[in-house]
Amino acid sequence: MHVFFTYFTSKILDERMNAATQVTRRQFSTQDPQKYIVINSHGLDRPGIVADITQIVTDKGGNVGESQAQLLGGHFAIMMLVQIQSSDVDSLSKQLRENVKGMSTSVFDAISPKKAEMSPKIGCEYFIYTC
Repeated sequence: MHVFFTYFTSKILDERMNAATQVTRRQFSTQDPQKYIVINSHGLDRPGIVADITQIVTDKGGNVGESQAQLLGGHFAIMMLVQIQSSDVDSLSKQLRENVKGMSTSVFDAISPKKAEMSPKIGCEYFIYTC
C-alpha cells in the first residue's frame, strides 16, 4: 500500500509540475515594451484642451507621469511625460495631431525619469582644517 501511495502521489506531483511549467513558460523580449515620450502641444486657449489630450493618451493605455502647462496671451502650451507601449507611439502621435482641434502637437522620445542623470554634476567639496 505504501509503495502504491508513493507512486500515485509522485505521479500527481509530476503531472502538476509539468502543467505548471507549461503554463508559466514565457518568452521575454530584450526590448522594454514600455516607452517614455514627451507630448508638446500649443495653440489658442479653449476649455477642455487638457481633458482632450489626456483622454486620447489614456484610451491608448498610456500613463501621464508629469506635466507642465502655461497660459500666455491667450495661447496655451502643455508638455506631458507619458509612458506607453512602444507599439502605440505612432498611432497616439497621429491621433493627437488629428483629434485635438486648434493645437499643434509634437511627440518626442524621452528617457525614463529613473534613468535621468544630471551632467555635469554640480557640487562642492569642503575641507575642514583643525589645529
